[in-house]
Amino acid sequence: MPIQLHGRNARPKAELALSEEERAALEGWVRRSSTPQAWALRCRIILACAEGASNKDVAARLGSTPQAVGRWRARFVEHRIAAWATCRVRAVRGR
Repeated sequence: MPIQLHGRNARPKAELALSEEERAALEGWVRRSSTPQAWALRCRIILACAEGASNKDVAARLGSTPQAVGRWRARFVEHRIAAWATCRVRAVRGR
């Protein structure tokens, strides 16, 4: 897996390239009103990372943290979209 370094003291980040099918699936989840917001944010993170943006830039644009962006980037690179189909966003119960 190729890595990129941004800045002198930056840690390497995983290269992220999407297939047409992956991009279409992620964009579809973002557009769907029934998609849980946490899931849609993860999709937006992966789409932004695929454009070549740094974790810090993606986090600032989407209102997240660089650590969360790095975590989702790494998980996606390792497991791709097939593993996401088995993930579930925890439901939050109201009181």
